[in-house]
Amino acid sequence: MAAVINTNIASLNTQRNLGTSQSALNTSIQRLSSGLRVNSAKDDAAGLAISERMTSQIRGLNVAARNANDGISLAQTAEGALGKIGDMLQRVRELSVQSANASNSADDRKALNAEAGQLLSEIDRVAKQTEFNGLKLLDGSFTLQAFQVGANAGETINVAGIANAQISALGSWTSVDTAAAPVTGAAPVGAGYVAAVPGTPATPTASAVSGAYVQAASDNAADAFQVKIDGAVASDRLVGNASAANLQTDIAAFVAASGGAYTLAGTVAGGDLVITKADGTDMAITTSFSDAVGSTVAAAGTTSDGTFGAGFVANHTGGTPATGGTPATPGTFSALSGAAFTINGENIEVGAAADAATRLTDLTTAINAKTGTTGVQASVSGGALTLTSIGGSGNIDIAGTGNVTEQTGLTAGANAATPGSAQTGFATLDISSVAGANNAMKAMDAAINSVNSARGTLGAVQSRFENAIGNIQVTAENLQGARSRIIDADFAAETASLTRGQILQQAGTAMLAQANSLPNNVLSLLRG
Repeated sequence: MAAVINTNIASLNTQRNLGTSQSALNTSIQRLSSGLRVNSAKDDAAGLAISERMTSQIRGLNVAARNANDGISLAQTAEGALGKIGDMLQRVRELSVQSANASNSADDRKALNAEAGQLLSEIDRVAKQTEFNGLKLLDGSFTLQAFQVGANAGETINVAGIANAQISALGSWTSVDTAAAPVTGAAPVGAGYVAAVPGTPATPTASAVSGAYVQAASDNAADAFQVKIDGAVASDRLVGNASAANLQTDIAAFVAASGGAYTLAGTVAGGDLVITKADGTDMAITTSFSDAVGSTVAAAGTTSDGTFGAGFVANHTGGTPATGGTPATPGTFSALSGAAFTINGENIEVGAAADAATRLTDLTTAINAKTGTTGVQASVSGGALTLTSIGGSGNIDIAGTGNVTEQTGLTAGANAATPGSAQTGFATLDISSVAGANNAMKAMDAAINSVNSARGTLGAVQSRFENAIGNIQVTAENLQGARSRIIDADFAAETASLTRGQILQQAGTAMLAQANSLPNNVLSLLRG
C-alpha cells in the first residue's frame, strides 16, 4: 500500500459512511417527530397517492355524516310541528262531536265554532311558518329533495317531500250533503199484493154496460186502490163477491196450490169478470204500490212516507181497463217466491208468506241475523218496520233486487245522509250546525290520517338517516385504518433505526478522527 498525503482514502470512506448514517438518522428523527412514515413523495410516491385519495374519501364521508345529521334535524323539526298540528286537529274533532249533539243550542254551537276557528287559524299559521335554515317545511313547497350522504356524486337519499299541512290542502274526504234530511218517514209494510193497471175509468153508456178498472190514488191511504163499478151489473155477467182480505187469500191459496198464475177473467158472450162488493160500493184493497215490475229503489236518505214491500209482492201483468162499454181484457196476478235486497252491502233474502204479520216477522229476523256485519237492527212496532244504525255511521243504504215500492218509508234510528262531493282540506268548515259538525268530523279524520302518515314518513326518514350515519362512520373508520397502515410511522421500528443511526454517527465520527490522523504517519519517515 502506497503511503500518500494528498489523498486520504480512509477519511473519504469514513465521511461517506458518516453521511449515510446521518441521512438515516435524520429520516428516523423526522418520522418519529411527525408520526408519519410518508412525509413526502420521496418516502413512498405510490403510497402517498393512495393515501391522499383515501384522505379525500374520509373527509367527504365526515361531511356526509354531518349532512345526514342535518337531515335528521330537519325531519325532527317538521315532525314536531306536525305533532302539534295533530293535537289541534284532535281538539277540533272533539268540538265537532260536541257540536253534533242535539242538546246544544245555536249559541252553544256558535261558541264551539269560535274555538274551532281559532284552532284552524293556528294550524294554518304553523303550516306556513315552520321552517329549517330558511326552508319552509309544511306549506307544500318542500317537495322532492336529495340529501348528500356520500363522499361521491350521486350518493344521496331522496325524500319525496313533506305533506302540505295548510287547512286548504290537508286531507281528502267526501262531504255529507248538508241539504239531506234524516230518514223520518214511517209507514206500514205493504199487504203484499200489487195491482198496477194503467188506464181510465169506464164511461157509462146509454145501455148501462159496465166496465171495471183499478185506480191508483195519489196518496198512501188504505183506499189507494179501488175497484169501481160504473153503471148497473147485467144479469148475464159473472160477478165475484170479494173483500181485500178475501182477494189476497184467494190469490195466495191458488198460487200455492197450483204454482201458476191467477187470472181474473170471465165470459158472458166474451164478457168480463167483475169484482165488487155485494152492496155494489167501492172496494178498498190495502196493498203496496209499484208502477213498474222489477224496479229497484234505494232507501237511504228518503224523507217521504211510503210502504216497504220488501219482495212480498204479487205482480199484476197485462190487462186493460174497460172504457165505455168495452169489456176489460184479462189481467193476471202471480206471486213472487220471495225477495232479496242488500243493507249496507250485505245480502238479505226473505221467502214469501201468506200474511203481513208473518212477512214482517220474517223480514225482521232476516235483517237482525246480519246485524253483526251490517250494523243495522230491525224492529216492528204498530205495523211499522224500524231500522236502527248501531254502528255509529248514521247511514243505512238499502238496494232491492225485487219489486220494491215507491221510495220506501223507513223509520231509522239514526240520521241518514246522501254522499256529497270529494273535498280537500277544511278551510271552509263550520261546526255551528249539525251537518257542518258531521262534515268536520269526516274532515278531521282525513286530516289526522294525513298528519299521521306524514309523521310516519318523517320518522322513517330519520331512521334511514341514522342508519346512513352509522354506515358512513364504519366506512370512514375502515378507510382511516387503511391509510394509517400506509403513511403512519411504526415507532418500534423507527426507534430501533434511530438508535442504530446514533451509534453509527458516534462510530463514524470517531473513525473519521482516526482516518484524518493517518497522514501523520508519513511524517515519521521524514524524521528518520
